[in-house]
Amino acid sequence: MIFHSFDFELSVDDKEYIRSTYLTDRFARKDAKERPQYYTGYHHLPGSQNRTGKKLQKFTDTRLLQIYSPIIKKELTEQRLFEADPTAIYSYQHIWTQIYTKNLGKGINPHHHYAHPSTLFSWIHFVEAPAEDCLYWEMNSGKKIYPQSQRSGKMIFFVPWVYHGVDPVISQEERIVVAGNVVRLK
Repeated sequence: MIFHSFDFELSVDDKEYIRSTYLTDRFARKDAKERPQYYTGYHHLPGSQNRTGKKLQKFTDTRLLQIYSPIIKKELTEQRLFEADPTAIYSYQHIWTQIYTKNLGKGINPHHHYAHPSTLFSWIHFVEAPAEDCLYWEMNSGKKIYPQSQRSGKMIFFVPWVYHGVDPVISQEERIVVAGNVVRLK
């Protein structure tokens, strides 16, 4: 399901930016009793579904776009997508951060990113990853498969239709990821 991976380490300043931006009440995904479950920028993106039931202020993280756009463009080049159709237009502005902690004790239920046939691929960058593997692919039988590329600094690219979820963090470490989707617009 992973079709490419490589190592990419963010600077200390970029990691601190992510923590100071997203470990805030604004980005806390809360349960019905208003208890934080994890932190995410996903529901704040202009193009994302808001499944929170609350009115959320939209947010486009231009710093994440500056960091990741060159990497995504390079991946599109490596996969020869510009070569396959030089007139195609791709969007990779669907970028968000997720932060999980042991004390919150929440993961993410299985889901996929294949909302539309124009979604070409998805990606995850493990900015800070605990020792245990939390990301899994879920098969139709319910079997979980844990990819081995879940270490801090690893970036993976995968097919958007694969069902995947995140187990709760067990260790004391934070789990910080930046994720996104690449969509063909034209």
